[in-house]
Amino acid sequence: MDLKLADLCKQLRLSGVYDYVQECRSSNPEQEGFLIAALQAELDRRRLNRQVRSLRQAGFPTKKRFDVNGGVKLSNCGRDKMPNMWAWDTQTM
Repeated sequence: MDLKLADLCKQLRLSGVYDYVQECRSSNPEQEGFLIAALQAELDRRRLNRQVRSLRQAGFPTKKRFDVNGGVKLSNCGRDKMPNMWAWDTQTM
């Protein structure tokens, strides 16, 4: 468990936390387990955020669809034409 805690602190660049845990080590192993779980969750969250940020910065094109907002932002003329556009979309696929 000690190696896992050291590895997580190193990956998250929290060497001060590991040093503090070593100095204040108690006889309660539940605290160390909780700290490992919290650090692992933080590492997972950072990885996910990094992936999302990379995808967003890559600028991949996204398919725009009118049915997402249900035509709420369209004028009356645009809302009237939406059923025709949906029918055309299904015919072309």
